[in-house]
Amino acid sequence: MDQAGREQIVYWMEQAIANLNGHSEKTLEYCSQIFSYIESEGVSHKEEYDMYLGFAHYYSGEAYYTLNNVEMVLYHISQALGYLEQAGEWELIARAYNLAGIISMMIGNAPFAMNYYMQSLSFCRKHGLPVFEHTVLINMGMLYYNLGEYSSANAYFLDSLHFLEKNQDIDNYYFYLAVDHIGLGRCALHAGDLERAREHERQIHDICAPYMDIYNYSYMTFQTALYHASGNEKERDRCIKRIQGSLNHQIRIM
Repeated sequence: MDQAGREQIVYWMEQAIANLNGHSEKTLEYCSQIFSYIESEGVSHKEEYDMYLGFAHYYSGEAYYTLNNVEMVLYHISQALGYLEQAGEWELIARAYNLAGIISMMIGNAPFAMNYYMQSLSFCRKHGLPVFEHTVLINMGMLYYNLGEYSSANAYFLDSLHFLEKNQDIDNYYFYLAVDHIGLGRCALHAGDLERAREHERQIHDICAPYMDIYNYSYMTFQTALYHASGNEKERDRCIKRIQGSLNHQIRIM
């Protein structure tokens, strides 16, 4: 591949990423351009193309995820992994396994999701990707929570929280902090530890509230469960009305 060809592919790659949020169809178009170009070049220099093909398949999977096309996500992610491993693109491999885990949870296949998340964690730890490892820790916490394995969920949310304590400059720090405290608070409720659940709610209110949407659905449902468990029917009902109002607002927008 000559320099002009590389520059053209890099342009398509940049545009694929730039259009992913909000213009996923365009992302697919740019990835398709990469596929077509490499196909026209033949396969005599296949190793040179591994990274580009892995990239195009991975971001096609991301685009189809935003378009809710589960079948195509799994197809492109499975195609991406082989190319990415050949190219040594460890972060994209970790991301690919994580996305496969998310999709597996969406379709109700928890054992596959757990395997994919563990594969993602393995690549993160082996190749030094702590920021993305943190994302996978949260997903693992949510997976175990949804399976009703609250002690395991609690452990993963705690690992995530400990990461945040050491890395307060990461993007979306307060969002992730709220996610961890919500997860830990819910686990505390299932353990019957109301005081610990209240402490996590206080942490969200005192630290995260200025940086988050007051109508955050996860936060509101956690508060509702906490007030219900505490026997505070007045505040519970107030939370329920806020949830209903938020849902009605979303329906009107749609």
